[in-house]
Amino acid sequence: MTTAKSNQSSIQYAAVTHVGRVRKRNEDACGLISLSDGQDCLQGLDRRSGSCGRDNLLALVCDGMGGGNAGDYASRFVVNQLPCEMRKRLQIDPAPSLQDGGDLLRESAEETHFKLIEEGRKDADREGMGTTLSALWLRGSRICIAQVGDSRIYRLREGQFEQLSVDQSRVGRMRASGRITEEESLEWAGKNEIEQAMGMEDRKLDVAIDFFEYRSGDLYLLCSDGLTDRLLASDLQEILAEILDKGGSLANAAEKLIAEGNRCSGRDNLTVVLLSEGSKPDDSSKTQPNHSLKTTLPSQERPPMYRILSNLIEKPVSRLFFGLACVLVFLLTFVITLIFANLNSGRIAVLQSDLETLTTDFDRVVSGLEAMHDSRGDLEAEIQTRFNTIDQRNAGLVSDVSELRSSFEIQRVEIATLRGVAARQEELEGQVSEIEGLINELEFSLNETEESLQRQLTGRLMQLVERVNALAGLVEQLETEAAQTDEGVPADE
Repeated sequence: MTTAKSNQSSIQYAAVTHVGRVRKRNEDACGLISLSDGQDCLQGLDRRSGSCGRDNLLALVCDGMGGGNAGDYASRFVVNQLPCEMRKRLQIDPAPSLQDGGDLLRESAEETHFKLIEEGRKDADREGMGTTLSALWLRGSRICIAQVGDSRIYRLREGQFEQLSVDQSRVGRMRASGRITEEESLEWAGKNEIEQAMGMEDRKLDVAIDFFEYRSGDLYLLCSDGLTDRLLASDLQEILAEILDKGGSLANAAEKLIAEGNRCSGRDNLTVVLLSEGSKPDDSSKTQPNHSLKTTLPSQERPPMYRILSNLIEKPVSRLFFGLACVLVFLLTFVITLIFANLNSGRIAVLQSDLETLTTDFDRVVSGLEAMHDSRGDLEAEIQTRFNTIDQRNAGLVSDVSELRSSFEIQRVEIATLRGVAARQEELEGQVSEIEGLINELEFSLNETEESLQRQLTGRLMQLVERVNALAGLVEQLETEAAQTDEGVPADE
């Protein structure tokens, strides 16, 4: 147990987890961890209450699933691993902003999800294991919650009891959109089929993050779906009022919630975590609770008959028979009144006729109510069929979107390839232009060289012609001299 320095920085808690009346193994897990020092206030116990530091406190409830001991392992793994991932990130940024804190919680949950998948791959007996997650992070005057699956987080504030989380299931979406009531959701087929889970590999994890204001005197309830299997929010509120308004402790309230959950159902494991500044952690504390529900409940205990009638009226299946009984009592009272009023007037025959008329009317009302009941079943079947059709269409749309995404990726790759080819073509055109310039320069140089050679050859030819002419003149001169020489020689000689 962590001792707080002051009332302003401490909070009372109580946690209970129970196997239920049917299951042989408890696959639920819960935790209450101080992210400042990593201490788990619950220390892995099934029952614990006390007080701990409020700031930077993380409360978790996980409902595991999987064969063998896989569900038990998955829920406990997430309870232990998620705080570790958050503390790693808080060491980098000890005081994140509100939005950054939500991103930190989401990233930590996603990292825990991937590590849980890796754990499942290491052991064939644990492959496919998963768990829900409902986490509440207290940060000063703000609260950040994370939701995966259908475990729940409730808040009691000034007599108003409301669910803060939204179940990630089809029935949860229908409730959130107002298509069905909370009472109808209890009877809905497939209400426990969730759409998100930690460790689920066949779809992308969607961690729902939300923010709320924290006020002194608030009471927070985290629970698995085993508690709410047959209990409405109004039932939970009434149980809390019954204990806390009489000065009971959070531990008493947690035990009472578990007991009522087992009495009404008990088909699944049940887990409850309660947090509040204004309640007693155990029976020895003298602090008075601050959760009066006078806005919704009287201060004195309700009479037994009132509770019985309230339970009958709140249940949809019993409402029809309750209405029939009321009509029957009204008709009998009316008939008896008429009989006593006309005993001395000799109108028994008229009363008999009136009684037959009333009986006929009553039969007609009963037949109408039965027809309404039958049509209600047909209407539910039709609604279920339409929902199935919508789900099939949604699946087709998802497939079409996937195909469009694949086609888009292919076209994007082709466009990138064409852009690369165009860039290469522009580069080649530049190189061709450079080569053409070099060729033009070479042609110009060749032309200049040819003209220079022609000029040089012409000059040399002229020089040769001059030399030939000079040689020809010398030859003629030599020939003349030779002729003169021949003429000057005597004949006898």
